[in-house]
Amino acid sequence: MSQKPDTRRVQSYLIEEEPDIRTQKRRVTRDIGAERRVVVSKVVALIWLAFGVLDVLLLFRLALKLINANPNNAFADFIYDLTALFVKPFVGIVESPTSDGMILEIPVLAAIIVYSLVAWVLARLVWVIFYRPDSRVISTFEERET
Repeated sequence: MSQKPDTRRVQSYLIEEEPDIRTQKRRVTRDIGAERRVVVSKVVALIWLAFGVLDVLLLFRLALKLINANPNNAFADFIYDLTALFVKPFVGIVESPTSDGMILEIPVLAAIIVYSLVAWVLARLVWVIFYRPDSRVISTFEERET
């Protein structure tokens, strides 16, 4: 995982006011635009991750049906149960061709396509609504004795 880029610029310099006392002044600059872009990119990454996991599960289901996996097997049953909710809206649109017990589930293919498009639309919406290309910089001065 990548770390959050540092969006602050710090300038430090020492000023001697008295021979024994030093004061450190520091200018802290926060780039609000860069911080916001980091948050937006992380939200988009989470959207792609969630829908990517869903697509992989659907691909497992498709592969298990294609190789005529035993539905009584714990792994196959787990995948079928987990993905049933996501495939249900697409069942009945078209028939799934079968041959020697192998099934090509067309509804699963439709689900993969539709959920991938939904992920793309959500990611683009987040970018369009929340992304700000401009940078707003806030500068503050801090002073402390060292």
